[in-house]
Amino acid sequence: MPAIDVDTVVETRARLRCAHSAIARLMKLIDHDTVRTQKQAHDRTEIDRILQSSELCGLFGERHFEDMSVGLRGATLEGERYVQAQHRAVIERLHLLLDALYAHSDLCDRVEKGVFAEYQKALLKTETGGCSAQLERRAAYAFCCIRSETELIQRELDSLGSILLSYAHEEQQHHQKMAKIWHQLIVTESGKLI
Repeated sequence: MPAIDVDTVVETRARLRCAHSAIARLMKLIDHDTVRTQKQAHDRTEIDRILQSSELCGLFGERHFEDMSVGLRGATLEGERYVQAQHRAVIERLHLLLDALYAHSDLCDRVEKGVFAEYQKALLKTETGGCSAQLERRAAYAFCCIRSETELIQRELDSLGSILLSYAHEEQQHHQKMAKIWHQLIVTESGKLI
């Protein structure tokens, strides 16, 4: 097995580790965004409870904040829908991509610690630089497996663009729906002030 093959594996592995790190950071940020949206939905539910509380209803009347409550409930439901959509369209897919990258790294570790290490030791032990045909075949097969897995993972990485497009689409849809909810709420409530 030529030395270039080992160098190629090392270079590819380093590049894919960087990709793994970057995708993990992306997923963490997107996940934090959905957690923040979940918290906002929870907070809106709490605001609705306060508006419907006996303290405020006794002071302003039972139906005074009804439209506000309807708007808050709509915003809460939209937030929950958004969180589910982001999990399905983005976070789950990023998890799968990270799992594939981890599996590739694990394969490289096992081959490096096993077959390649044995191959290097065998080369050092023999004066002529040759080693057993069986060991050479094992090393060649291991390299072939890594190369095939690397090609597969490269194709998987191509899905990142699609995943990020899904993220952008869900963000756009969420913000459009939230804008409509808040606009309707403002129109309804401001009409009461006139």
